[in-house]
Order: sequence, then structure tokens, then C-alpha cells
Amino acid sequence: MKKLYSLALSLIIALSINAQAPVLTDITTNLLGDINFQIDAHVKVINPGSSDMLLLVERTIDDLTPGHYSNFCFGPSCYGPVTSIAQDTVTLSAGNNDNTFKGTLSPYGIVGNSNVTYCFYDYRNMSDSACVTFNYMITGVGISESSSVEEGLSVPYPNPADKMSTFSYRASNTSETLSMIIYNVAGAMVYKQELEGNAGAAILITSELPSGIYVTRLESDSQVFGTRRLVVAHKN
Repeated sequence: MKKLYSLALSLIIALSINAQAPVLTDITTNLLGDINFQIDAHVKVINPGSSDMLLLVERTIDDLTPGHYSNFCFGPSCYGPVTSIAQDTVTLSAGNNDNTFKGTLSPYGIVGNSNVTYCFYDYRNMSDSACVTFNYMITGVGISESSSVEEGLSVPYPNPADKMSTFSYRASNTSETLSMIIYNVAGAMVYKQELEGNAGAAILITSELPSGIYVTRLESDSQVFGTRRLVVAHKN
């Protein structure tokens, strides 16, 4: 009896050691798009364990703007709005990765934010999972339009803002790193975000800022390139 007990205990310990959740990398969680185009989220899934995984993905709709539709693909199969759990597993050998996942949001001409969570787990050990939530931010201004600012900082959209606002920026005559800095009416800095390159589009998450009036500035260490007024007005 003691031998059987020891064997069972050893098997349980071995399974516990080998059981590992998949690792998710190469993720952009805040995704900006416009009303005319679908927007895709991507994830690289890594198997950090010492044995193969039979991966499944499960979708949870956290907050979907009416009129938005969520679809996803994993491995060779794609699934529509009514399917929550992938029907086909993806075999991922130890130490390898898979980048076939795509979480798509189709806005169909409607402005709004939609949040969708995807959880990845081994079919044989569903207790170990790795999850990511994507925030799809759909505006009425396309990326190509917002990136066309001639110089400085564009007018924010939307303004007033609730959960987020978008800006475009351009500062051609500098080699310094650019930052978007938010000041309250007392002149105190409340937010700073480093920007990529000398031109592009930026997303400002305003959900953590108190309702009020702010000044947004495009700055480097030695120069101010543009200033805009931003109003934050939370709906709830």
C-alpha cells in the first residue's frame, strides 16, 4: 500500500512540475482604428514547458459597443461572433511558439470602445491559462487622416474625452526624443508619454484623469512644438 501511495504521489508531483501555463508575448493591448476598417490583434504564444501542449483559446466579451462584431482565428480555423471557445486545438511542442492567433474587431461605421479577453490554455490542463484583454478604440478619424498634421500637435479627438483621446504629431526639425505631456490648470504635470519617431499618432488613456480642463504639449528636452486644450468629461 505504501508503495502504491508513493507512486501516486510521485505521479502527482511530476504532473504538477510539468504543468505550466503558456506565455503570451508580442502584444499591443490598446488598439486604435477608425470606423471604416477592421482592426486586428495579434499574440505570440510560447510553450515554456518540457512537453507538448494542445492549446485552445477562449474568448470573453467584456464590453462590446453595439454594432461592433468580434471574430478570432487560431491555427487553421476562424470563428464568428457566436463561438466562444475554439473547436480545434493547436499542438505546440516544448520550447516552440505559435503566432497564428488573430483577434479581429469589425466596427461597421460605429465609434466606440470594445474590450475583448482571450485566454489560452492546454486542453489537458485547463487550470493553467494565460489571458490578455484587448481594448479596441474606434474613432471617427482615420489613422491616415490624423497623421497628416503639418507640424506640431493636432486637435485631440474626441474632445471632450471620456476613456481615451487621440492625437497626431509632427516635429520635423529635431533629433531629440518627443514626449506628449499633460498639465492640469494649476500647471502641474499629470501625465507624460514618450512618442516614437518624429511623426505619428498617439493614444492618450484619459480614464484615470479626473474630469477637468488640461493643457497638452508636444515637447522635447529643449523645445515645445505644439500646445492643445483637452477637456476630460467622464460619463459615469
